Amino acid sequence: MIKLWNRLMIRKRFIIETGLDQLKTYSKSSILGIVVVSAL
Repeated sequence: MIKLWNRLMIRKRFIIETGLDQLKTYSKSSILGIVVVSAL
């Protein structure tokens, strides 16, 4: 039971961290896009 719980927690953490990474890269690229557009 504990092994299953640990696997679920690891998977959940992995999903959250991956999502956060994607959010970071997305926000960076959208900020860059806004800067480029406003520079034009």
